[in-house]
Amino acid sequence: MNKLKNPFQKNTTMKKSLLLPIIILVLNVFTAAQSQTLTVDGVSYAVDTLENHQVGPGTQYISLRLTANNRLDVHFLKTDLRNPYIQIRTA
Repeated sequence: MNKLKNPFQKNTTMKKSLLLPIIILVLNVFTAAQSQTLTVDGVSYAVDTLENHQVGPGTQYISLRLTANNRLDVHFLKTDLRNPYIQIRTA
């Protein structure tokens, strides 16, 4: 005898089978966001962006903190040389 399934009955097997991939996906996203590393002279540093903002047309200020056994604070300007407002001149 064929038993008809109730369409309103909860399907717990489907919920259980979807739960594990969703948890793994969420953990991978958080891990990827937190695991930025940079290797300099064979030393791997964890990278933390302290500041990142535009200071002028085609110019961006970036401040990073690199941590390993010691700490390095890195500050630099990123300049778009294709921007028509940027000029490089010799002194």
